Amino acid sequence: GTNWSGFVSAGYTQLGTAVGSFGTSSYGVSGVLTLNLTPMDSVMFEGSWGDPPFNGAGGVSTSGPPGNGGFGFNNGWAAFGSLRHYFSKTFRTDWDFSYGKQSGPSALQQNITAIGGDLVWLPYTGFRAKVGATWTKTGSASGVWAAQVALRRDW
Repeated sequence: GTNWSGFVSAGYTQLGTAVGSFGTSSYGVSGVLTLNLTPMDSVMFEGSWGDPPFNGAGGVSTSGPPGNGGFGFNNGWAAFGSLRHYFSKTFRTDWDFSYGKQSGPSALQQNITAIGGDLVWLPYTGFRAKVGATWTKTGSASGVWAAQVALRRDW
């Protein structure tokens, strides 16, 4: 549509063949919906679910007691929302919120919450500079702040 876009994807992978290993396969589904509210504002929603869920290190959570694995035993889900506002053709802000939860054995259970904002400068096509800050809280640990400065050039 002219005021929205979206997609849904799903995947399956075989992670290993060890007898009695936990998490030898992984299933997942993800979806994104973007709504253009005005010519200067858009909002994006994303959700995903995996069994076992992918971890932040680019792998999957495969640790756990052998023989107790199975569909739904060690799954995780995440939700993400973003608001983008253009002040002009060359300046915009991005405001993000995300929450994720992983279930399974108590050692693997955790939830992650993150809130962030970016100020982005777009002086010409194919180049952007941004500064941003993000607050992240994992489980019962105290939240941590992170700042970012990034330059990106596309050809």
